[in-house]
Amino acid sequence: MSVSAAMQPHYLPWPGYFSLLMRSDIFWILDNVDIDRRSWQTRNYVANKGSACLLSVPLDQGKVSLSRRISEAKVYSPESLKRHLETIYHFYRKSKVFDTVFPLLQSIYCNPAMSSLSELSIQLVKLQMSYLGLNTDMKLASTLPTNRLKSERILELVLKSGSTIYLSPIGSKPYLDIKSFQRHGVDVAFQLADLPPVFSMIDGKAMSLLHYIFTLSIDEIIEGLNAFQFETHACGNPG
Repeated sequence: MSVSAAMQPHYLPWPGYFSLLMRSDIFWILDNVDIDRRSWQTRNYVANKGSACLLSVPLDQGKVSLSRRISEAKVYSPESLKRHLETIYHFYRKSKVFDTVFPLLQSIYCNPAMSSLSELSIQLVKLQMSYLGLNTDMKLASTLPTNRLKSERILELVLKSGSTIYLSPIGSKPYLDIKSFQRHGVDVAFQLADLPPVFSMIDGKAMSLLHYIFTLSIDEIIEGLNAFQFETHACGNPG
């Protein structure tokens, strides 16, 4: 039994992103979707003294159409990334794991060659995976060119992986053709949006996993990632 999931590159994603990743054998990064500056592709929350703070990556508009692929999006300037790093420093410098985690972040945020938004997001995800001891196989969807869109594209990636289970956030349920997956022998499980209690919300918002890395133990984080609930649509059952 093989399990796949697929997500767009998110900037400093929330715990649910890593719950999907942790439960998967193959995790597809949808790096060839259109950029949406209002989405989690470019922003997420950290917190200090009980107040949430939105970190948003400014993009270089240049002469590229606003409908460009996320793989084509560039960070506005290295200075903007350094400002994010400074915020993280001031918010979490008293964390017990600061001396371990912060230098790893510096290696990414202070890299002068780090201009790609998708590469920035992917490298930050890999850093947090390594810290938590997660070794899921990550693949770029752009390595498999196709003309198929949305549900058909996802199914193509799952079948390419040889997987029989596909994990998806509940927000994808309206466009995912569950019956098509089932016809191909693939069960679909939707991750519910409820945040496990170990991941305390701040100002009514879920934080980036990075916040919890600085404030919880690894065991607490893994326990929380395992606590996400799923709605399963198995082959042979009505979708």
